[in-house]
Amino acid sequence: MNRNGMNESDKTPEQVYDEFWKEIIEPNGVVDMAAVKKELYDYAFVLDQVPKVYMHVTGGAMSKPNYYAGDVIREADDHATEVYEDNVADEIECYLGRKITLAAALKELDEWRTLGNKFMPQIKDTNEQLKAATSMLDTAMNSKSAQKAEVTG
Repeated sequence: MNRNGMNESDKTPEQVYDEFWKEIIEPNGVVDMAAVKKELYDYAFVLDQVPKVYMHVTGGAMSKPNYYAGDVIREADDHATEVYEDNVADEIECYLGRKITLAAALKELDEWRTLGNKFMPQIKDTNEQLKAATSMLDTAMNSKSAQKAEVTG
């Protein structure tokens, strides 16, 4: 969509020429062949380079220079998401030692989270009991060390 609210494809070649090219290649009302050659040179560069970028960012899905930007962006986003999900799946496989889809891994993680939430109060209670027991043991050990120091001192 251009600044006039029109898609470029809604314009005629004459409109595009008058609105975009005319000032560039007819600066004085006469066709400047040097300007035409320069613009064609630049356009040839774009025609050569843009497909390479599109191929890279879309994982080979798009290779022509005349796609709408929104289509290329959407395809690039889809490709990036696919690559990310594949990498995450590989990491999960390395971690778990077994092949699993991302969706299955997320389901499994959710099940573990639910299980963890179910037992968390018991784990917290046990943890507090362990802390109290450790503290009592430390106190007893310190007391015994102090008594030993008094006897030997």
